[in-house]
Amino acid sequence: MLFQEVERIREESLGVTFSCPTCGNRISMVTNPGETQLVHALGVKLGGRTDAPQPLDLTRETLRSSGSTAGAGECPFSDVVAGLQEPRKDSEPAGVEWTPEARARLERVPDTVRPLARMMIEQMALQKGCRHVDETLMDEAKEKFME
Repeated sequence: MLFQEVERIREESLGVTFSCPTCGNRISMVTNPGETQLVHALGVKLGGRTDAPQPLDLTRETLRSSGSTAGAGECPFSDVVAGLQEPRKDSEPAGVEWTPEARARLERVPDTVRPLARMMIEQMALQKGCRHVDETLMDEAKEKFME
């Protein structure tokens, strides 16, 4: 199958057509908005290249388009997981207090799951009627969640 054309069906969708050089059969594929966004985010050029690839092309293009290095080295998913929590308003008192030891232990939890772990441990404390998280509760949570 050889690439024939790409057409924009809607703003979020693409139609990509391929054909067989032997029998002339044509096949079209329509991308959904998520697939289209992924293709653009990866920098994929639909239709192939007209020039020979250069060494480190993708790296150069990524560096050119990124512009900023803010957040470099941080986990890209920690903000997503943090967004799963219900936001706590500044006027609302924190329902659970953390001991310094428990807080230090929480900091050792990987960035990707730390907000979720914090939320689950605080819920566990409130269910038990506790208003503070200490190392004992952290041990109980670890046993419960690591089963």
